[in-house]
Amino acid sequence: VLVPSFLCSQTPSGAISLGYDFTVTANGQPWCEIQGQVNGNTFLHYTCGSQEVKLLSVLDVNATRAWNQQRDTLQYLVEELKKTLLDIKAEITAPSILGTGLLSLQSSMMCEQESNGRTRASWEFGLDGQISLRFDSKNRNWKVLHAEGRVLKKTLARDRSMTDLLVRTSLGDCRKWLKEVL
Repeated sequence: VLVPSFLCSQTPSGAISLGYDFTVTANGQPWCEIQGQVNGNTFLHYTCGSQEVKLLSVLDVNATRAWNQQRDTLQYLVEELKKTLLDIKAEITAPSILGTGLLSLQSSMMCEQESNGRTRASWEFGLDGQISLRFDSKNRNWKVLHAEGRVLKKTLARDRSMTDLLVRTSLGDCRKWLKEVL
């Protein structure tokens, strides 16, 4: 499964970023994939179920160490995203969306350290490859971009533990991981 292009992290000049793209499919095989990027360059790809990480860059030593430290958190996160996808699937009744029976949830977490030392963190979410919702981790604001985003927002925002997980992972863990990878 290729990750939709909207999930590729781009940063302003001088910023250093770490991002993870997640694709979760409720009934598909593989049911999830994780892709990691540093400054928009993919350094790892992981398929759930295989327990195997493919390193894709010269960052091999740092990437391997970073992945080993991040794996449990990221695997827990995709498990929670799968629960969210199942909740969303139950709410969506439009036959055009569920015509194939497969529905995928894509999410992208990005944290970046700007040249002034400040850290920013955000999430993007989409269904079947179209970005439809953004979440600013610092101020906990949701921004609906397309109609599907309303269902995503409703499902994600009403789950306080999920919102806390998103904030904790992007503002806490990601910032720490960024320093470790670099």
